[in-house]
Amino acid sequence: MLVSRGGGWGPTEDYADELWQRVLDVNLTGTFVCCRAAGRRMLARGRGSIVNVASTLGLVGFPGTIAYVASKGGVVQLTRALAVEWAPRGVRVNALAPSTFDTPLVRRNRAERPELYERLLEATPVGRFGKPREIVGPALFLAADASSMVTGHVLTVDGGYLAQ
Repeated sequence: MLVSRGGGWGPTEDYADELWQRVLDVNLTGTFVCCRAAGRRMLARGRGSIVNVASTLGLVGFPGTIAYVASKGGVVQLTRALAVEWAPRGVRVNALAPSTFDTPLVRRNRAERPELYERLLEATPVGRFGKPREIVGPALFLAADASSMVTGHVLTVDGGYLAQ
């Protein structure tokens, strides 16, 4: 199995237990711990907005990266559960689900798995990966009062990847 800097790639039947746990600890447990800490303060004030980071791969099946897909799917459900629980107390919880964005980590992983990233690029209708600055507007919208009626939503920022 090839271990990338963002998790592990390889067939599920060969996926190491330690790698599974590490990816879930970072992506899902880390999100939970942050939500709980921020949520306590927001609930005490009776208002607030949390924006989690999920992934388009938390909304669709994708082979070869089982822990990442499962952890980001968990972030989607964590977001929805917290939104329902905390909305009556004034705290909104939403998530962004970006597709592939051109970051240093993605560039390193792309060098390791060029065929995978070409497949992702071909499946993105806008014909390119996102730029980090393109996630700012959606994040600001979900955090701002302009989205005061939005909670439990997962906003995809994916260049049309899931529209197909």
